[in-house]
Amino acid sequence: DAIISIDEMGNIELFNKAAEHLFGYSKDETIGKNIKSLMPEEHGSQHDQYLATYRETGKANILNSWRKVQGLRKDGTSVSIEIGIREFRVGERRTFTGIVRDLTELERGQEKYVSMAATMEAISASQGIIEFEMDGTIITANEKYLSTMGYELSEIVGRNHSMFVEPGYRDNPEYLQFWNELRTGEFQTGQFIRTDKNGERVWIQGAYNP
Repeated sequence: DAIISIDEMGNIELFNKAAEHLFGYSKDETIGKNIKSLMPEEHGSQHDQYLATYRETGKANILNSWRKVQGLRKDGTSVSIEIGIREFRVGERRTFTGIVRDLTELERGQEKYVSMAATMEAISASQGIIEFEMDGTIITANEKYLSTMGYELSEIVGRNHSMFVEPGYRDNPEYLQFWNELRTGEFQTGQFIRTDKNGERVWIQGAYNP
C-alpha cells in the first residue's frame, strides 16, 4: 500500500515507494508540497476545509475510516483510490498518515463482471441453455430451452439428457461417442435432432461446452 504523511497544514512529510509508483512522482518532488497536488481541484478545496475545521474545532470527519476518492497522477490522469487516515501526536505537533489503495483493478474487475452478466442475460433471453452433469444428468435449463422443448423445469431436473433423443438413438454408437468426447473435454457443436415433450422432432443448432 502507498503511505503518505502530512502535517496539520497539509504539507507532505512522507511519501513511500508505493506512493511514488501510484502517483508517478518521486519522493523529492512531493516532500514539502501540499497534499492537494495529488487531488483533483474540487477535492483539494474540500480537503483544505477539512483541515481548517479540525484545527479550529477538533471535529474529525475523515479520520479512522476508509473513504473512496479520486487521486491525481503526475501525468494529469485520475485514479480511484481508497484511503484510511490516522492522526499521530508528538507533544503539540500533529501529523496525519494515510494508507492509500489503488482501486483501478478492482473497478475493472467489477466492470468486466457487469459486462459479462449483461452478456449472459442477453444470451439467456435469446438462446436455449441447459446444464448437465458429465453423466448427462440435467441440472437446470432456462425458459427459452424449456419453451422450445415444451417442459417445465421440474419435469426435467434430475433426469438424463437421453430424454431429449429418440428411444432408438439412445444406444446408438454416435450418441455414445458424443458423450464420451464431452467427458474427455472436447467441445461439441453442430446441428442435432432432439425430441420435445410431445415426441416431435426438433432440429437445434447446439454448442456443448464441457
